[in-house]
Amino acid sequence: VLGDVKTERWRLRADSVIAELPAVTYKQIQEEYAENDSSSTTTTPATTGSGEKKRKLVRTLDVKCSVCMEIYEMNDELTLLPVCRHYFHVDCAKGWLKDHNSCPICKVKVSSPEK
Repeated sequence: VLGDVKTERWRLRADSVIAELPAVTYKQIQEEYAENDSSSTTTTPATTGSGEKKRKLVRTLDVKCSVCMEIYEMNDELTLLPVCRHYFHVDCAKGWLKDHNSCPICKVKVSSPEK
């Protein structure tokens, strides 16, 4: 099945992609959020469905991890997904991203396909 090949290819390179993702603390996320207008929106590329689309995201400050549902502590280390700017505990992000090349919240691709 074609989907299985795609998943297996992702699994072969997932560790190197995950290692390159930025790590931040929840305190840094809060500071960044405070610096920016909380009502601002950003446009990010989405590659769901039939191809490239643009989607507007309203930035909100998440107080808990969407993977494990635990409330963030100030010094928690988080993995920040650069395209969509969603963030998760480092171990939660690793667990998800080992099997998926997309954000668990918005499904935006974490990396482009290997050429």
